[in-house]
Amino acid sequence: VTVQDAGRYENITGDLTSSLGNSGTARDILRITSAPNVQFKKSFDVSSVVQGATMTLTHTIDNSRSLIDVANVAFTESFPNTTIDPGAQVASPVIASTTCSDATLSVTAQSGGYSLSGGTLAAGETCSVSVLLLAQNVGTFDTTGGDLTSTRGSTTPKQASIEVTAAGAPDFSKAFSP
Repeated sequence: VTVQDAGRYENITGDLTSSLGNSGTARDILRITSAPNVQFKKSFDVSSVVQGATMTLTHTIDNSRSLIDVANVAFTESFPNTTIDPGAQVASPVIASTTCSDATLSVTAQSGGYSLSGGTLAAGETCSVSVLLLAQNVGTFDTTGGDLTSTRGSTTPKQASIEVTAAGAPDFSKAFSP
């Protein structure tokens, strides 16, 4: 039996007849629930970083609770980068990777974001995307990327935050010699 949509399906058999008599009809109900949505999480590899240092942002796409494959997995991550809001940019040189099958990861050095498109994820699988970022301004940096989209619909990510602290002043000394 193959069912495309969630719902309630009733099956009623015909009458079973034999030399011993008639059984009457049999019936049963099959309830199909929707597959769980794909989970989408983001996390930094550290909880704080000094301004001008690098940190890795990892996106985890989790289809481990589902019995259904997903295709056309895609998301876009973008970063604010102003003197008011803390920001980040993709580090140069680009250090990025993905374990998502059939996916295209588009990353440009010193840009304000990146995107993943065309990914597939089999039932029960998890994949990830990691990109090295450069901390720009002091303050709390919150990721602002959009939803993960796929053939299973849209999933809003859990936001990741990191504290960017001020870099210390450079050491300077002066000495006189006779």
